[in-house]
Amino acid sequence: MKGRAYRITELHLHNFRSFRGKTCIEFHPSITCITGHCGTGKTSMLEAIRWVLGESSETSLRAGSMQDLIYMPMSGSLKNPFAEVIVVSGRGTVTRRIDNNGVTEWLTSASPGSKRGISGMLAGGEQGSLSFAYIASEMIGRMASGQDHHGPAAPGDDFEYSYTGKNECPFERLSIGERTVIYADFLLASCRRNRHPLLLFDGFDAPLDNEQCHILMKQLKSMAEYSQIIMISHHRPVINGADLVYEVNMDKNGVSTISER
Repeated sequence: MKGRAYRITELHLHNFRSFRGKTCIEFHPSITCITGHCGTGKTSMLEAIRWVLGESSETSLRAGSMQDLIYMPMSGSLKNPFAEVIVVSGRGTVTRRIDNNGVTEWLTSASPGSKRGISGMLAGGEQGSLSFAYIASEMIGRMASGQDHHGPAAPGDDFEYSYTGKNECPFERLSIGERTVIYADFLLASCRRNRHPLLLFDGFDAPLDNEQCHILMKQLKSMAEYSQIIMISHHRPVINGADLVYEVNMDKNGVSTISER
């Protein structure tokens, strides 16, 4: 694919979050969609990718500490000694492991590695950090309501807004719902401009209706020429338009499983 620095081909989980034991899935080089009921472990899939690629903030991973990433039975006993995530890409294999003491180990292609070395390998050695973007519906909602002042840059006075069915008006006079759609489009435009090799969307399309989702999929198909897209969605137009779809379920014991649809 044109302009792609790397792509993820496989993700292996071992006792990560609610995924007990070993779980392995493959990703399409263009658009992979993950769907399923709320609370089944869909977001954990994207968190696993972010974690193995260098995410170091417990808060952004919804964890009190990194040890919380290790699978814990609902009974709260017999916690597993470690959690491990492996990403296989066109540039090699990256492994990140954490044990019950909070000790993290990095491996790249079966050799000891570091966050900097791993980033350089996946980025082709041209930059010291990975180029991927993560956008969640909660981020857009906080931005639209004015609660997030530390997220991605917001549209400024030099942006022009056009909202179907609305006369021109200042941005602050738009409803939160209207602002949400505009912020979602703004962030998508930022991804198009930066051409990140990897895009992770967690419910990014949540504020959109079906018609807007059809438009979104046309945009994503175009972006898939240079970006690999892994996204969580419940919208039928998005699910039907993806190249590969997985469904995540959770059993009565709180264990997540994933299967291809």
